[in-house]
Amino acid sequence: MIFAALIALRAIASEWGAVSNNVQMSISLKVVVGQSFSLRVRYQNLSTNQIVRMYISNYPYLESFGGMGFVVISPTGKDISPQEKTSGSYSGGFARFGSNEVKEAEFPLGDVYKLNEIGDYHISAKKTLLIGTNSVEVVSNPLLVSVVATNASSTNDIPTPKPN
Repeated sequence: MIFAALIALRAIASEWGAVSNNVQMSISLKVVVGQSFSLRVRYQNLSTNQIVRMYISNYPYLESFGGMGFVVISPTGKDISPQEKTSGSYSGGFARFGSNEVKEAEFPLGDVYKLNEIGDYHISAKKTLLIGTNSVEVVSNPLLVSVVATNASSTNDIPTPKPN
């Protein structure tokens, strides 16, 4: 029997994205057996004196993912990035983090869409943050995720995919 499996490879360039106004962003893959995959998202405030605020939506599948966007390139080179869905109303709040602080969140990207092709996907994320009254966009490190076909000798080796 053949199953598809996700393999997260090391970040292509570095663990953190480029510094933007003393803030960096990082993504990594989180896979729980028998469940959809998520992205672990970390934000790092490198400043010595500024407070960073970020909007967190109560509806992560709506309104541009609470200010977060993703770029996903398929193994064939096609841009399959999730499309924004707007609800017409907004609900959420702001999280704050101070100097030299790291904040972490998890985004259920596997619930938004599926990686259906075998091969390498390139994923990066971006988020708009507030520093004072200024909006600043930070971009994550690129993440390479491989979807491979494997021969499983038993159902304990790889979880059975959930039907769509």
